[in-house]
Amino acid sequence: MIPLGGRAGEKGRMSEEFELPPEIIREIVRAVGAVKYGTVTIIIQDSRVVQIDKTEKVRLC
Repeated sequence: MIPLGGRAGEKGRMSEEFELPPEIIREIVRAVGAVKYGTVTIIIQDSRVVQIDKTEKVRLC
């Protein structure tokens, strides 16, 4: 179970816990594993993962 932060208007309160589907967890892990330098952003709408963005930086040193 993964706790989800409180919604707007629920200052300091945690909403119910939920379980992410295995395919979403796999996609997040795949995105993190594919980035050497950069970011992985998970977009949430209505307490659901709707998009995973991966941005990679290329270091030229």
